[in-house]
Amino acid sequence: MIKNRIWLNKTGMHKGMMQEVLVLLTQRKQTVILTFFLDVQEELISFLRQYDIPFTWAKSGDPWPSSGLVLVHVFSFDTHALAQQLKRSPEALIWVRGRCPDQAKEQECMNMLFQLGHSTIFCYVAMDDPFFEVFGGERMKELMLKMGMKEEERMEHRMIDRSIERGMQQLSSGKNVIEITETEAEWYARRQAR
Repeated sequence: MIKNRIWLNKTGMHKGMMQEVLVLLTQRKQTVILTFFLDVQEELISFLRQYDIPFTWAKSGDPWPSSGLVLVHVFSFDTHALAQQLKRSPEALIWVRGRCPDQAKEQECMNMLFQLGHSTIFCYVAMDDPFFEVFGGERMKELMLKMGMKEEERMEHRMIDRSIERGMQQLSSGKNVIEITETEAEWYARRQAR
């Protein structure tokens, strides 16, 4: 099952995400955060360094620590190599920062995680991500602010999960080439230019 955890903005999302990570680090649990875009990974690294949160940036072929926070850029690994590495960490909690706009590529990654026994995958998303711009993220953000939502609060609901899945199907429809770009904004800009 994929569950989306959504914040008003990236700052609130990073803070909320890291509060959860810090609790897990004190319990000596391994948390793996997957990203689909390098710019998203670099934002996360910058935030972690700003607050002196220890992490390992996983590279293909390098061993991972048995505990702590591990960051993985999904497209830097082939699926088999990533699966092999995750098999060595069966107790690790798997989180995903953002969503991959190419539903087939994301589904391939999620299916691999499910086959490894990870029954719930949490996707951390902010309403100011380029992903949400396609769905009117600014309007949603304004509405949530009017309703009293705070930066540090998150939304999580099955109805939102279903809406995101439908939106991702629409994004992927008509796309016949998988384009890997370094930035999430670049991917959406190329898609809109078509």
